[in-house]
Amino acid sequence: MNGNHLQLVQIFRGLAALMVVLRHSWLTSETKFSHDYLGGVFQFGYSGVDFFFVLSGFIITYSHVHEIGKTNRVSTYLKKRLFRIFVPYWPVALAMALFYSITDSFGFDYFSNPIYLLKSFLLWPQSVNPVLNVAWTLTHELWFYIIFGLALAWGKKGALCLVALFTTLSLYQMVSLTSQLFPAFSFPMSFVFSHHNLEFLMGCGIAFLSASRFKQFANFFLFIGFCSFVSSAYFENQLQRIFGPAHSVMTYGLASGFLLIGAIFYEQYRPIIKSPRYLLFFGNASYSIYLIHFPALSLLARLSLKFELQKFVHIELLITGMALIATTIACLYYILWENRMLLWFRRRSTSA
Repeated sequence: MNGNHLQLVQIFRGLAALMVVLRHSWLTSETKFSHDYLGGVFQFGYSGVDFFFVLSGFIITYSHVHEIGKTNRVSTYLKKRLFRIFVPYWPVALAMALFYSITDSFGFDYFSNPIYLLKSFLLWPQSVNPVLNVAWTLTHELWFYIIFGLALAWGKKGALCLVALFTTLSLYQMVSLTSQLFPAFSFPMSFVFSHHNLEFLMGCGIAFLSASRFKQFANFFLFIGFCSFVSSAYFENQLQRIFGPAHSVMTYGLASGFLLIGAIFYEQYRPIIKSPRYLLFFGNASYSIYLIHFPALSLLARLSLKFELQKFVHIELLITGMALIATTIACLYYILWENRMLLWFRRRSTSA
């Protein structure tokens, strides 16, 4: 998916990444400066992750559903997905591992454990986050890629069995976490049947719905998605207190689904409108933004504290500047590394 196809989806993708940046800017402000950045209005910014999960399910299904049952396509599919996830990730993870190895005062004791580091590089599920904190989402992403690969290999009947199994047990896990009616799975089963699987599956369903005849309801779906997002953000604290973090699947996950299907229908039903290139750029660079921004924010916060910049610059302006610099660094990483490697891989795949 690129800037010339489903442009509104790309814009939403970029906005989701920027929401995560604002969430982590608030978190950095809270933990490093004891300041409630922008009044905590972007605490809900983690919901960008829920959108990414739904979008991933859509993209993979939309791109590969015609290959289900074609076992000869599984290796090519996995090669493409592994390259896409690991090549941008590894340099950042390596930088974080090196940073923690030379700065003993930061991080946890297990950061120096070779087994932990190896699992972090391979995105192997662990009971703690990888060395690059935000990469916990990538472990779920990789797990979904593997499950979808099994669906490709096993054909339609096997795929339906996998959908039934993961829908049932992931739904059980979500109900257990939000209501405490049943005992929730513990690790590693809590990972295998994570409630986030439901968001991937939602994206898969949207891929099939995208070919339906409900395109005239595009505005309605966008309206429902937007209102659901805003209302969930408004009642964020109450939802967290009543249901816990797992509420995000029921609230932001569903809202993301409505926004996604609305955006897809809108571009199929309405005349194509030329979107601003900078908005499409943020969508293209969203993965690099997600990977880079948090360690960049952390480093900038430590430098600011070291030189006591908060004494000379208003704290709101300081945090905003840090967020802008972190996003700029991430965009440069996209231009200089991720995009170049993706172009190289596509040329190599085309010539092979």
